Amino acid sequence: MTWSPIQYLYFTSNVSTGFRAPNVADLSELGERRSRFMQVPNPNLNPEHTINVDASVRWINDVLNLEVTGYSVTYSDKIESVPTGNLLPMSNGSTLIEMTNRNENSMQLYGIESSVDIKFTPLLRAGLTFNYTYGDLKERNGRVSPVDRIPPGNGRAYVRYEIIDGLDLGLQTRFALEHRRLSDSELQDFRISNDGTDGFMIFQLVSNWQVTDNSEIHFFADNLLDSAYREHSSSLDGLGRNVTVRYSYRF
Repeated sequence: MTWSPIQYLYFTSNVSTGFRAPNVADLSELGERRSRFMQVPNPNLNPEHTINVDASVRWINDVLNLEVTGYSVTYSDKIESVPTGNLLPMSNGSTLIEMTNRNENSMQLYGIESSVDIKFTPLLRAGLTFNYTYGDLKERNGRVSPVDRIPPGNGRAYVRYEIIDGLDLGLQTRFALEHRRLSDSELQDFRISNDGTDGFMIFQLVSNWQVTDNSEIHFFADNLLDSAYREHSSSLDGLGRNVTVRYSYRF
């Protein structure tokens, strides 16, 4: 459903259903994963089913593009990797937790996606994006726990200036909020602190130069302040200060 009560203002909403059949990895994954888990197959999985609801408000004209969307996704028979309760001693003296994929009763996701882009002059514009997701998993025994691998709130802010026709320069920052709400699997993952993951903000410089109708040079300087940071659920710290230059030609 879409409704525009006045010029430039739009309200939209959507209700839908969907399903996903188990793939080969869901049915047959076998081996060590996430530092201390041993995944065993479960060939008796059913498809996942969802009910999806979203609603958004948009303001769109030559100066301001604003969009905010809220959504809800309800899973029934969600396929999740869960502990079986078995511990597997290894020859090196370590112990692995046995995991398997299973259709859980339900999973509920809520989220918001937002963006704003403002054109101050024909040559200068700025913008901001922000995304946030929250999820609960309801297990067979009625226990409610956080959904695995939910990303922290994250986004990007930028300002861009067109120096001359075909050449622009932009300064932007990419950020993520701290993430302290961990699933049971994340609490058992050696790569993730039980205190969660700290937030971060890194600054980037971006430039694009349309040299000819067929060729372009892209310049990207990342993590200008050489900040130490880590993406949630990653086993590696983010890249330090680095520069990428790319030339492309279209035949």
